[in-house]
Amino acid sequence: MKRSLFAVLCTLAFLLPLASESTSWPGLSRFKLENGLEVYVYKDSSLPMARVEFSVRAGAMAQVPETAGFFHLYEHLAFGGDASQGGSAAVKAELASLGAGEWNGGTSAERVDWWLSLPASKVEGGIDFWARHLRPAQILPGDLSRARDSVLAETRALAANPDSIYEGAMTKRLFGKYPWRRDPAGSEASLALASPEALAKIRDTWFIPNNAALFV
Repeated sequence: MKRSLFAVLCTLAFLLPLASESTSWPGLSRFKLENGLEVYVYKDSSLPMARVEFSVRAGAMAQVPETAGFFHLYEHLAFGGDASQGGSAAVKAELASLGAGEWNGGTSAERVDWWLSLPASKVEGGIDFWARHLRPAQILPGDLSRARDSVLAETRALAANPDSIYEGAMTKRLFGKYPWRRDPAGSEASLALASPEALAKIRDTWFIPNNAALFV
């Protein structure tokens, strides 16, 4: 589905009186759009601020040894590849125009997500921002190179962290047959194999509306 239509359908959840489903949490509404995207909305009027978060069912669980770390790479692409510095200059300028105070992303064993906090009046702009950045029509080699450098820096930092060393050893011991399904970081060897074509395949397989949820 084209990114523009994805953005429009996301916005429709707030502009049209769609039927919501009840949830077990008071004040939390759930919607499901025709394209399969789940939308969860919780209203808290104590502050004029909002958080917009996209979450995708993916991560280490979807990896094979040859693609270990690729989902983490894809996460960084949303920030122009330079997530460790808060995003590329263009991304940071766009977020500043929305009044975003905080933003980040994360990759775990079972999901990849991105979030930002911004004025409540800018929620529509925040949804549009993620809709455009989470499914780039073209994955540019420069963006991939910056993402790889950023991910490698994080991977090397984890490799020098005693807690991470311990957790990695426990993962390999407990999940010895498929340890890469618990470790989203990957390795320098696997990350070196990442290509725009490989990440585009991941985008088209996993980062699609009916495998994702939007939280506001």
